[in-house]
Amino acid sequence: MDPTSLLAVLGPLIKLAQPEWKSDQKALRRRFEDEVSRGIADHHGYVSRWCQERHNVSLATVSVDASTIDLSFRTVPRRLGVAGKELNELDVLLAPSHVAVLGDLGAGKTTTLRRLASYVALEPETQPDDQWKFAVLVVCRDEQWDTTDLYHVLGKAVGVAGKLFDDIDNPEARIRHILDVGALIVIDGLDEVPPRVRSIVERDITQLGRHLTTAKIVVSCRSADYVAPLEGFEIAEIRPLSPGQIKGLVEQILGGEEAVAFHRALRGHPAAELANRPLFLTYMAAIYKRRGTIPERPVELYEAITRLVIQEWDEQRGLRRVSNWATFGLDDKRRFLADLAFELTRLEVFRFEERLLIDVYEALAERYELPKAQARRVAQELESHTGLLVEAGDRHYEFSHAALQEYLAADAMVRAPAATREGWWTTFPAVAAITVAMSSNPNEWLSDLISQMPPNLEDLRPLKAFLDRLGQERPRFTRSGELGNDLLLLVSRGHISDADAVERLGAIKPVRDSVADTLCEYTHVEVGPATTTASRYEAKAQTPLKALAVPTPVMEALVGPERLRQVAREVKSHE
Repeated sequence: MDPTSLLAVLGPLIKLAQPEWKSDQKALRRRFEDEVSRGIADHHGYVSRWCQERHNVSLATVSVDASTIDLSFRTVPRRLGVAGKELNELDVLLAPSHVAVLGDLGAGKTTTLRRLASYVALEPETQPDDQWKFAVLVVCRDEQWDTTDLYHVLGKAVGVAGKLFDDIDNPEARIRHILDVGALIVIDGLDEVPPRVRSIVERDITQLGRHLTTAKIVVSCRSADYVAPLEGFEIAEIRPLSPGQIKGLVEQILGGEEAVAFHRALRGHPAAELANRPLFLTYMAAIYKRRGTIPERPVELYEAITRLVIQEWDEQRGLRRVSNWATFGLDDKRRFLADLAFELTRLEVFRFEERLLIDVYEALAERYELPKAQARRVAQELESHTGLLVEAGDRHYEFSHAALQEYLAADAMVRAPAATREGWWTTFPAVAAITVAMSSNPNEWLSDLISQMPPNLEDLRPLKAFLDRLGQERPRFTRSGELGNDLLLLVSRGHISDADAVERLGAIKPVRDSVADTLCEYTHVEVGPATTTASRYEAKAQTPLKALAVPTPVMEALVGPERLRQVAREVKSHE
């Protein structure tokens, strides 16, 4: 729908929705109507463009921005172990309550929100009786939450910003009135709000939801980061792709004959469990198209994507380089982008201006034997790399997907001095988890990360996200008592109560064996219906915990129910 048609519908409704104005505020009222109309029209264009974007990693003959598919959802989070009610996309859109769309990395959360918003923003015409008249978009990674709040972000979207925000009485109420004309409010990536202000943003979303009667909020968040549920929000957790959905998506990417070969190669492959997420499945199919192989683990998948993209940059575009760049080869490009990703992640920046990109370049130029005087030229060509850096409008840029920025940042973190890892447990837990999986000695890396953590943590949500992501990345741990100790220390210190946080870790055999070995070193182990306790008379040097109490479902997820009870019996027999 074009902005003119939209305003024809909204104009009368905006006037009706406004509260009473004082008699001496007629000019302000006219200004309010003009700026709101203009603001909504401008924002409508932004939302329309966002709805039509795709995560695009062009791999030569394979188009990775093919049509998306309708996903399915459930109303009860996976961690509760209850099936819940099944939903489809339209059920989510038409649900009477606000909705939190949850999902793992690459499950399709942003794509789902794009599809939902497109029902409103891209329809050719809005009828007078439609429930939603326009869409409002908040991309959490794009906002500077340290210097703004939810109402200022929403106010900017509907034209109540700057001096107008300051001039009118109770601007928050005016913004709510505008939204209640019939807005679908889409908030993408709650997990990407910095932890230090996350609770404030969550509070503002909850309070906004309570005040709205017609408008609807749909917010997305990674499942592992949705620790404090938003009051008044129904959950719609994205279900893994069904065999039919997998087949359909692969056929879109590869075509019939190659799709059959891909499925044959995937059968029994260690990476088969990654195929139930759209992002991973898409990349796996694209890489299979080029290489005839399928990477086994997420980190190997990220590596394959990155190398293909950077290597094909020259081949596909035939770019001519100035002589000063002669030494800036494939490996240097990847490391440069990794260093850029790490610096941005440490700064908690996901969407950045060209100026910041140039600043980082100038700081790195000498390391890569690049001329500082050509910062803008080199930066602009790096921006044009296929799929890794993309223009996000208004001279702003971002990595094409959070997973790729996290992987590249982890690639730099593996090489960086230990001092740069300070505060990892709150600033970049996902990157730290990938780093453990990438390292040549994941046991040692995990132990080193734990040694940097303070004994008491104020916010435990990032630690839960770290454990869950660690399980997703499947590090190649080796069996050892130290590993078991480290994992029990994390679970105990983080007060982990949800088994889903360690469910994937417990599927890794060296993890199960190591935790079981460590429990066997205790002098007393008691498995209760709710809590498993363990204690020792004297703490050995490699086991700093004299006593621990962990919810039994969590311990069962780490060790296995039968083995946990077997360990308890063995310890008891030696008492």
